[in-house]
Amino acid sequence: MGGSYWTHYYVQLLPPLILAASYAAVAVASRGLRVALATLLVVPALGWMVAMTLLPSNVRQDAIRYFGSSVRDRHIAAAVDAETRPNQRIYVLDSDALLYFLAQRPTSYRYLWGMPIKKIPSAIPRLRTMLEANDRPTLVILGTPDANSVDASGGIARDLARYYHRDRIVDGVQILRANDAT
Repeated sequence: MGGSYWTHYYVQLLPPLILAASYAAVAVASRGLRVALATLLVVPALGWMVAMTLLPSNVRQDAIRYFGSSVRDRHIAAAVDAETRPNQRIYVLDSDALLYFLAQRPTSYRYLWGMPIKKIPSAIPRLRTMLEANDRPTLVILGTPDANSVDASGGIARDLARYYHRDRIVDGVQILRANDAT
């Protein structure tokens, strides 16, 4: 998959796999084999779900890989909601599409995932143009603590220093506000 296929993407494969398994289960001629195949397909997932519900809450949260980051994103989204109006844009450096969804705030930057920024030659110049523009995003959420990890030339870090100031920190994540924003 080119090294860009993260484990949580397997959720996308569930619908076709469920359809294929369902078709396989009903295509078997023997009723007993159909039941056995359906049981074989359902029991592992059902067993995992039951086991998860029986775990204490803190253990279950540790077992769910992205639980902590989703809680953090909800806290940041609440801060964004409190600090901006619905029509004000935000930008998350360098990616967190869920945060845009939770905050219900738009962005004018087309790349909501970090990989295109590193792979598409026009991505960093477009990002810098957005940060320098008169209608720049009201808030920039620093999902990465070092802007130079996104832009080794230091251009994005310079733009952030010139056009933004630290507004607040939520769950260890800096939120910058545009210098001309109210």
